Amino acid sequence: MAISSLLCAPYGRFSEMVRPAAPCMETRMDELFRDRHEIQRAVEFDHWLRRRVRMCYLKQWRRARRRIGELIKLGSPKYQAILTGLSRKGYWHLAKTLSTNCGLSNGYLEKQRLVSIRILWIGGSTGSP
Repeated sequence: MAISSLLCAPYGRFSEMVRPAAPCMETRMDELFRDRHEIQRAVEFDHWLRRRVRMCYLKQWRRARRRIGELIKLGSPKYQAILTGLSRKGYWHLAKTLSTNCGLSNGYLEKQRLVSIRILWIGGSTGSP
C-alpha cells in the first residue's frame, strides 16, 4: 500500500477537494516566488547602479582636494569628506562610504534625473517625465 493512500484514506472527501486545487496552488506559489525573486534582482540592480554612478562622480573629481570640496559642497560631514578625499582606496570602495552616500544621496541623484528602478518596478512615478 502506498503511504499517500494510508494518509488520505480516513479523509476521503477532504482529499478529493484538495487534490484538484493542488496544481493550481503550485502554480500560484511558483508565480509568487518568481515575482519575489525578480523584485529582489531589480532592487539589487538598483543598488548596483547607484553605486556605479557615485563611483563615476568620484572618478570625475580625480584629485583629493576636488573630491573633498565637492563632497562638502554637497552636504557630507566635513571630517568624513576629508577621510574619503584623502583615502587611497579604489573608486568602487569609496562609492559606498558614509560621506559619498551623504553627499551623493538618493535625493541628489533623483534631482540629476537618475530614475529608481525600484520605483519603476513597483509602478510608482518619480514626479517628472
